Amino acid sequence: MEEDAVELAAFSLCLGMCDALEPAELRSTIKLFPELIGKTIHESCFFEAKDEGLIKSKVGIVVGNPPFVSKLTTPHAEAAYLRYQEEVPPNDKKRDEREYVINAYGSTGGIQRFKEGNHGAAHDFAEMIGYVQDATGFRKWFQTINSWIDELVSQSDKDWSEDDQLTQLTEDTESRTCQCRSNHERAGRNPIELWHAWVNLWQSL
Repeated sequence: MEEDAVELAAFSLCLGMCDALEPAELRSTIKLFPELIGKTIHESCFFEAKDEGLIKSKVGIVVGNPPFVSKLTTPHAEAAYLRYQEEVPPNDKKRDEREYVINAYGSTGGIQRFKEGNHGAAHDFAEMIGYVQDATGFRKWFQTINSWIDELVSQSDKDWSEDDQLTQLTEDTESRTCQCRSNHERAGRNPIELWHAWVNLWQSL
């Protein structure tokens, strides 16, 4: 992020805080605004800040504007992409078809990341967004994902139970979207509730 963008982001967040507080709270608070610049907002490429140790704790939520270029070309962003390519097998290699739920070759499964605390460790609620790019349809994917969870349970995998299944499927045919929910126990942490928002791109391709 550029210096002006950092200052604007900090100023906007402070204005948002003012809007959320009552006038009495604004008047009674001695030090209202936390120090943001250099703490949670950095004049740096995100990947550079991570590599340089500027981000001290795990990242639970990233808030920001989309980049104004089609791709990031900073050295640290390119290095992060190379690390990602090494971690995630390309399409011509062996992959786990169940990766929305779990990845048997690593810890990059969608729901798996939240259950293990790799994503959203400090939060009790999160959302996963999925894009349906074939004619299968929402309900079939809903059933398929739950069948994968059933398989994990039947294999006596202690980390999974029937309570991990997706529930409350609702579809909106006009917008070609759907939502469902799931709840998951986490070792050493509070349970987490996941909302699943899916978009049907099949008719748009």
